[in-house]
Amino acid sequence: MSVRSSEIRLCVNTNTEIAGRRSIDPLTFNLPTEIVSEIFALTLWCPAPLSYSTFAPAQQEKGNGAALKLGAVCLAWREIAWATPQLWTNFYLHIDIDSHCNDNSTHNTSFQLANAWFARSGHLPLSLQIHVPLKSLPRILASVAGHSSFALLSSLITRYSSRWRELDIWCPDWFLATLFPTVVRAVSDINTTILDTLRIHAVYDPYHPTRAVFSGYAAMEPAPRHVSISGGTLRFVDVHVNWQNATRVDMEGVELAGCVYILTHALGLEDVKFNRVSVNETDVGMVSVEGQIHTTLSFLTSLHLDFTSSFLPSHNPLDDLLSVITAPALSRISLSFGILRPRALLPAIALIRRSGSAISSLAISRKYAGSRDNERNNDEHAQLLALLRATPGLRYLDVGVKFGFGEPHPQARLIGLLVGEEDKVDGGEEKRELELPYLEMVHIGVGRIRRVSDVSLFDWTTVPRLIGSLRMNGRTHLRISWIRNGVASDVMRAVPYWDRETVVRVMELQRWYGSSRPGGDGYGENDWIELDTKDTKGEVDLFEASVDFYGLRG
Repeated sequence: MSVRSSEIRLCVNTNTEIAGRRSIDPLTFNLPTEIVSEIFALTLWCPAPLSYSTFAPAQQEKGNGAALKLGAVCLAWREIAWATPQLWTNFYLHIDIDSHCNDNSTHNTSFQLANAWFARSGHLPLSLQIHVPLKSLPRILASVAGHSSFALLSSLITRYSSRWRELDIWCPDWFLATLFPTVVRAVSDINTTILDTLRIHAVYDPYHPTRAVFSGYAAMEPAPRHVSISGGTLRFVDVHVNWQNATRVDMEGVELAGCVYILTHALGLEDVKFNRVSVNETDVGMVSVEGQIHTTLSFLTSLHLDFTSSFLPSHNPLDDLLSVITAPALSRISLSFGILRPRALLPAIALIRRSGSAISSLAISRKYAGSRDNERNNDEHAQLLALLRATPGLRYLDVGVKFGFGEPHPQARLIGLLVGEEDKVDGGEEKRELELPYLEMVHIGVGRIRRVSDVSLFDWTTVPRLIGSLRMNGRTHLRISWIRNGVASDVMRAVPYWDRETVVRVMELQRWYGSSRPGGDGYGENDWIELDTKDTKGEVDLFEASVDFYGLRG
């Protein structure tokens, strides 16, 4: 439960004291009960999506605390709080597997409190957050015990499905079977027509098969506006919802065919994130027919596609996804690849040109990237430049790599192309000036900078050249991140500092362009460059550490 057992017992034990306590505050003396109820309702907390950082006890104190604490002040406040349905619409349920499986009294208390809570909420829409952690019990034992222990509590929650407005679940996948029965006794028992937000993070349990969500709801499938599925256990075919009302979708581990289906059936989409898209031969065969449908997504502004888990070298999944849509309002694109294969970005370029989109934010990441070693690597940089030329209105640019190979480092070569120092790309195209006059934020992720196997070292001497190029665009934030291993106190023993000449040159540019403060020495308040060379954890700034190493500060 959202309220700890000790707090619940305290509320119960002080019932007699509260009953004899008289209200002496002017609030309940001078204002009608209806007004006091509205004031009490202002204490409601707006719940954030469940995550590791918001689990109990922090979530417990915020989730359901207002109603119980108001009711513990005095008898008058308790009567008003108990009779104010708005105070009981947000419900956070923390189910401890050990306690419920080993202590029936804990399970009975949870059931009684949940039953009373729902009853006090009247007929108002409910926002439910359910957290079922896996703790000390092995998964197989927790699963077997859980099915019987949670059946009564789950049936109670399901009984109020007609009032679910927000449903946020973090649980092992077997728990979904207790909450979403595959066989519904009567259609009238299940009604989810007002469900607006559905968030499910299901942890994989290898001892039990994945459970379909809403599979027994038949024609009563909910049509939420916001859908988030993560954890990698639920496939697209397992989630039986009506996608026609969806405006914000965040799916992890979704199949390519599912992505195409959502893009072609949810016409009101505004924000789409497909993480770890699964691409296999079956999906490719399915989308070849589905892909004939072309859809205009008039409201789509943000699109994130992650193909780092896709391993079909002969197939470009972007062809299937982006060739079926037009998105005139699109302004933010984020694409992630394991390897940027030949012609991989051409569908994105075609979408931008076909839609007439004004892209202001572009993020491209690759797990592996090369430099000049072969035709594919030359094509990789040519694709990036072609995409940048198709987005002249960029304000935010993020290009990252985890492992860079070849000489020079692929990100060093990219910087050379950005500043116009390369003569040609793709083996034949002559140098053409790249103009990005509106850039405000540039992030270059250079990945691992310590030499491991064939991984190249990034050449930091390219940084001053990039700073000089970006200065012409006005005020810009430049971040060059890198990946480190180990704790911050040990990392500098293994990672080489910048060479002294490069550090001195950057410091001169900082003084000249007034990077330390707007309106400083140099060109003025609109020409400064803010430099950030922290690692991906934000703990070690390599440039600042190099300044200290050479004793150049002050």
